[in-house]
Amino acid sequence: MAQKPSIPKGTRDFTAEEMARRNYIFDTIRDVFRLFGFRQIETPAMENLSTLMGKYGEEGDRLLFKILNSGDYLSGVDRSLIDNNETTKLAAKICEKGLRYDLTVPFARFVVQHRNDLQMPFKRFQIQPVWRADRPQKGRYREFYQCDADIVGSESLYNEVELLQLIDEVFSRLGIRIAIKVNNRKVPPIDRNGCSASMADGASPRSASSSLTLSRPILSILSIATVISVSLSGAPMISAMP
Repeated sequence: MAQKPSIPKGTRDFTAEEMARRNYIFDTIRDVFRLFGFRQIETPAMENLSTLMGKYGEEGDRLLFKILNSGDYLSGVDRSLIDNNETTKLAAKICEKGLRYDLTVPFARFVVQHRNDLQMPFKRFQIQPVWRADRPQKGRYREFYQCDADIVGSESLYNEVELLQLIDEVFSRLGIRIAIKVNNRKVPPIDRNGCSASMADGASPRSASSSLTLSRPILSILSIATVISVSLSGAPMISAMP
């Protein structure tokens, strides 16, 4: 009996009706990005592993889809790596490229590579699929789209306010009520008595913990990386990450 055609786990086909709904979401996000002055770029689906590895932590590195080198990829490989099942070292020998895990690291590579051609500050948006070798489950896929907007080359905190306005405008146009919560990592150090520096200066615990001061310098990519992700199920998700 012939095997029934199938697709890899964690991926999906989309009907014409589903694509119409998805494209409506993508077009809405794209229109808002352009309204705020962001310019679209694209990067390759695959990047050199030297670019991707070490950027996402140990867990993220494990979730990278690695691509076997062309031709006789085992040529010149130490057989002991295979015999001893040293998969991590073996992968480094037989794989030089991988599918992008997100859009942020490829964008950082793009900025460095094209720095002399970019006018700063540079506001870019990118709407492309990404891949993660995660365990498929409801609402979590191995292939999904991300819609990113980032600003580089500026230390103005107005940029961060603009990104929050952008988020609000996107969901307003989609008719979705949301609450935007911004996480602030600027937590005063605590001494052995349980008092923070601001509390010791006379500030109450309430004011010390509830103050929002986004004062960290913006080095390459904006300190709050605003990511609007549309999963393969078509459901929009929002996160503001410090």
